[in-house]
Amino acid sequence: MTDKWTWFESLYRASYSHLLSVAARRLPRWELAEDAVQEAFLRLWTRADQLIRHPNPGGWLMVTLLHIVAHLLQSDCPGPLPLPEYLPAPGCLEDMVFTLSDALPAGLSSQDREVLLLFYEGQCSYREAAGLLGISISNCGVRLTRARRNCRALWLAGEA
Repeated sequence: MTDKWTWFESLYRASYSHLLSVAARRLPRWELAEDAVQEAFLRLWTRADQLIRHPNPGGWLMVTLLHIVAHLLQSDCPGPLPLPEYLPAPGCLEDMVFTLSDALPAGLSSQDREVLLLFYEGQCSYREAAGLLGISISNCGVRLTRARRNCRALWLAGEA
């Protein structure tokens, strides 16, 4: 029992802060990140007899944590977004043309608005959008992810 406890404690001390930072970057609330890390260590402890011989228990912990985080993100998802109240009744839509620019929240930054319009109205690829914006392809992906997150947060907050 002492060997198992020593093994567990050393792994906990070596891995806890890194696992917490990984979970905190992926989850919307700090408390969820702490819970996810604790759940990963609980699973490690319940399987300690088998995992004490595992060649990479730190890697096992990381994979387990990522599965827990993915499950939390799926279960924490609020579902479909409601349509903004200012849309006209369905019978009035035949002669009207709406653009994405009309539907984006007013509080969205110009940088977020620009990248969303390039992807969804302009149908640009990452490479094309990056060229138009004068940034790298990876930076373009990061901007699009942030723009989607900011847009969704504004819609959920009711600032449409």
